[in-house]
Amino acid sequence: MNKNLLISSLLLLALCIPGIVAQTMLIDNDAEVTLERVEPDPAKPDNYVDVFLRFTVPNSNTRDPKLNNIEVEIIPEFPLLLNPGETGKENIGSLVEGGFSTFKHRLLVDSSITGETARFQVRYKSDKGTSLLSDYFEIDVRHIDPGLSIDQVTLNPERIRPGSVAEMTLSINNPTNNLMSDVSIDLTLPDIFTPSGETATKRIKQIAPGSAHSVSFKLIADPAAKANAYKIPLQIEFTDPQGTTFSRNETLGILVDAKPEIFVTIEESEVFMVDQSGNVVVSIANTGPSEIKFLTLELVPDSSYEILSASKVYVGDLSPDDFETIQFELFLNDASLSQLKLYVTYKDSFNQPQEAGFAPSLTVYSKEEAARLGLTNQPNSPKTYIIYAIAILFLLQVIRNWRREHDLWKGFKVSLKNDFKGVGRFIIRLLRGFKRPKQ
Repeated sequence: MNKNLLISSLLLLALCIPGIVAQTMLIDNDAEVTLERVEPDPAKPDNYVDVFLRFTVPNSNTRDPKLNNIEVEIIPEFPLLLNPGETGKENIGSLVEGGFSTFKHRLLVDSSITGETARFQVRYKSDKGTSLLSDYFEIDVRHIDPGLSIDQVTLNPERIRPGSVAEMTLSINNPTNNLMSDVSIDLTLPDIFTPSGETATKRIKQIAPGSAHSVSFKLIADPAAKANAYKIPLQIEFTDPQGTTFSRNETLGILVDAKPEIFVTIEESEVFMVDQSGNVVVSIANTGPSEIKFLTLELVPDSSYEILSASKVYVGDLSPDDFETIQFELFLNDASLSQLKLYVTYKDSFNQPQEAGFAPSLTVYSKEEAARLGLTNQPNSPKTYIIYAIAILFLLQVIRNWRREHDLWKGFKVSLKNDFKGVGRFIIRLLRGFKRPKQ
């Protein structure tokens, strides 16, 4: 008694498990066809569905125990269609009593279907020459996805900077007429993102029919994250009133972006006073975390100077913490000039055009200031010319004494001795000239 009760309970449980389909048709005394399962179950309009069939030769004492040249054909009824390129036929060969063969066919549910079911028949023939048709097998069709949907995704701020925190809010909508429970939302975060003070999974007890529920995640972007669009896989799991658990996968997108930071300065200048021409070397550096692409630098014309070289230069790409130097040749017209006018154009990491202006300082001196600072050659004073004259006279005297003594060193010593004597006599005369006459 207990054994029979257990078997009955197991059969009842099997019939209640969703997705189990068992439809058996006895075509005649020689053939039996069973629809074992359908994948997916239920089927969806405008989607493929696989049907798994089993053909069996039942036991019988009234016929030949063997059936030969068995051919089975699946015949769908519109809006159920054969998979393009397939005939729906299966050659089984021979089967003895109790023998069976399993096979699978792929069918297409047409998008025009309006009912909740679709159906097909199975025809078979053998060496007996008869062709027999089964009754209809039915499969379930579900028109509306029972799943929850993400209606809205908001990110504050819309673009997250490397090293900063952003809050992502998801609105989960239940468009069905059923109460959905045990809802879980799980983010699979790339390495550059970390949840802030929480996990990457949120749970909702239930979402009523026709209503929505919002969940928020706080995410920290890695300080070394490059500006880019990052994909975040998301999985939603939930349970319908029949106890069936569903899973839906979505993909979200987050923009990591940092405004490019450009530093421009004059690294070197040969031009520092009016009416002077020379080269000015400008240094441009990328001091931010974002890539700078297709950079051009232009020296804007001004009445204070004339541009003797090309005024616009293509620099190219600048990676973070990289720099380039550009040289311009100028002629200064105005001593009041204190800045150069520079203009840059480039594209950011998302290929959006950007532009900016800069005015690095350029120091300009008057001629007197430049001379005082030793930036120019000063004119020679009379003292300088006297020193030059004495040196030349001494050199001539050395040459004359060298020729007379026939020895360079002796000629030098004689010249030096005579010069000392001459200087001494000059000093004595000078002192005597200052003596007062006796009274």
